[in-house]
Amino acid sequence: MSVESLSTDVLVIGSGIAGLWAAIEAHRNGVEDVTIVDKASIGMSGQSRMAAGATIYCLPKDDLAACVGDFVQAHGGLCRRDFVVDLLSTSHRRLRLLESWGVTYACTGSGDDGYLRLPARGLPHNRMLVRPRHGRHFGGKAVVTALRREVARARVRRIPRFMVTELLAIDRTATGVMGVDRTTGRPTHIAAPAIVLASGDCSFRGNYVGVDAATGDALHMGYEAGARLVNCEFLSVNTGSPYFGFEGTGVALRLGGKLVDAAGNPFMSRHHPEGDAAEIHHVVG
Repeated sequence: MSVESLSTDVLVIGSGIAGLWAAIEAHRNGVEDVTIVDKASIGMSGQSRMAAGATIYCLPKDDLAACVGDFVQAHGGLCRRDFVVDLLSTSHRRLRLLESWGVTYACTGSGDDGYLRLPARGLPHNRMLVRPRHGRHFGGKAVVTALRREVARARVRRIPRFMVTELLAIDRTATGVMGVDRTTGRPTHIAAPAIVLASGDCSFRGNYVGVDAATGDALHMGYEAGARLVNCEFLSVNTGSPYFGFEGTGVALRLGGKLVDAAGNPFMSRHHPEGDAAEIHHVVG
């Protein structure tokens, strides 16, 4: 079977929130030919769409240093502080972009710019915006829907059901990928001078829904091509248990969800002063 050949200026591998956003940002920064590939459906099959959508945003009135300090302490001082600073300091801009694309978050009508902000697990100075909505969609599905529409508006080339099998590089400089079309079985070479690996972590069959495709294959390909992998121990920091949990437990319990035993009786008040609103690690500890 002959090998099909394609080319693009920027190739994004993975179409969750990270991949979709990367494709949008590439276009916003002047790249005309952007391609996004996914081994399943574009934006429809990963963890992002199945998530509850609760997101930490550092608003202008928040203490950035204190918010950064939470993350540094939570990671035992081993995280990349510069990455955390960049992530939090730019989060308000991303919030405004999402809102301009039609995403809304739950509001109280007063304080905190009117947003309903809930405590973030184990991060006392950080607050989450919750219940994102876009049209008739809620949660991660709402955010992904908005991003997919922006990707389409930017005329990003989308190739679903394409399994990347090898990252090609010369002297540790990316030149493209080899892969296979999962529908036709046809091998394909995509030439690209810039490649973004945004295909998720190594949570294969982990304790959240939507992780059956998070096999870590992109991390392996990056390593084989000469990339240096760091902070892999922090790929998953969830404190839950594989025997307890549905996506959004932290938000659900903060919004009035109740935990009951097999007989239907509440029990958390006997174990923690905050009862059902206690951090999830107290529930599963």
